[in-house]
Amino acid sequence: MEIKKIEKLKNGKYKIYFTEGDTITTYDAVILKQNLLYHKRITKEEYASILRETGYYASLDEVIKKISKKYRSEKEIRDFLKQRDVENEEEMIHYLKENHLLNDEIFVKSYIHDRAFLSSDGPCAIFNDLKKHNINDEIINKYLNEIEENVWNKKIDKMIQKKTKPNTSPYMQKQKIINDLISKGFDKEIILDRMKKFSFSSEGIIKDYQKLKLKLEKKYEGSNLDFEIKKRLYQKGYSTNDIDDYLS
Repeated sequence: MEIKKIEKLKNGKYKIYFTEGDTITTYDAVILKQNLLYHKRITKEEYASILRETGYYASLDEVIKKISKKYRSEKEIRDFLKQRDVENEEEMIHYLKENHLLNDEIFVKSYIHDRAFLSSDGPCAIFNDLKKHNINDEIINKYLNEIEENVWNKKIDKMIQKKTKPNTSPYMQKQKIINDLISKGFDKEIILDRMKKFSFSSEGIIKDYQKLKLKLEKKYEGSNLDFEIKKRLYQKGYSTNDIDDYLS
């Protein structure tokens, strides 16, 4: 096959025109590697090699663009290459590491910093998510330990303040807060310790008592009415102290 013309395009790409009418848009690395600037005739095997090399560099270009937008783990890049059915995966991974484009320690440090300061997630959730990237426990713990304890405590305190709702029973408030924070990746013992700083109001008992009284006084009266109201309030999560204080 004979090369008719090689046209330089943007972004380091070239378009090769063949006298047979075929064209290939490839990369400068392929042009240099195949020595095409000085050889006007190539074999079919060389043509196939150009196509393979072009596919390789196209995939590499995609990977670099992907990393430039957001730093990625080695597992993410390997999964991406498998989806593209890229040949010479190990060669590409080696290239990315050699050029400091792929490094799981840098990825972990960046990932933990972003999640610690830009999300409401706790260390347990961050740890578990990083495990999905096949990251070593030691590396994860190394960078999690660099985050000051005060950072996690402030996040817990903020969520407790946000989720405290005086119109519900203190018990229900606490249970919801504990469950929500555990689901966010915080340790239960630390949550309970931080909750000691906060008071949980029973203002909701007023509204619930009035609603229950209106409903139950049609059926009960006197001590029976009081008993039924107390029972229903207890079922809603109010403590006996809350109920006795309000009804006394």
